Amino acid sequence: DKMTENSRVSDYYSLLGQLTYYGNGGVKEDKQQAFNLFIKGSDVGGGIDTGLCMTWVGFCYSTGNGVEQDVNKAVEWYEKAVEAGNISASYYLGEIYEKGKGDIAADLAKAKEYYKKGADAGNKACKDKLAELE
Repeated sequence: DKMTENSRVSDYYSLLGQLTYYGNGGVKEDKQQAFNLFIKGSDVGGGIDTGLCMTWVGFCYSTGNGVEQDVNKAVEWYEKAVEAGNISASYYLGEIYEKGKGDIAADLAKAKEYYKKGADAGNKACKDKLAELE
C-alpha cells in the first residue's frame, strides 16, 4: 500500500542521510548532501522516518551543518517532526527554549511544556530534563 511504500522511502532517505552526515558505511561525509536527503525524506509523507528526517532537518538548521544556521527554521522543523510522531524533536525544542538560542528567547515554561510532551511519550532524556527543572 501507499503508506508502506512511503515509509520505506522515508526510511531510505533517513538512513542514507545519516550515513552521509557522519561519513559512515563507506559513504563520504557531506553534510550539505545529507541535509538535502533529509529534506527529501521529509517530503515523502507517512512513516515514522518522515518525522525522523524532519528532526534531522531541524538539527541541521539549529547547528548550521549542511545549511546556513537558522534557529527559527529549526523550531519550525522540530515542531513538524513532533506532529509527525518523532518525539525526540520535543527534547531539541525544550533545549532551545530552556537556554534560548539565536533570536529565540529563553522561555522555561515553554521548555518544560516540550520536555513534558516528550516525557509523556516515554522519552527518557525529556523525563530526566523535566525532573532536573522541577
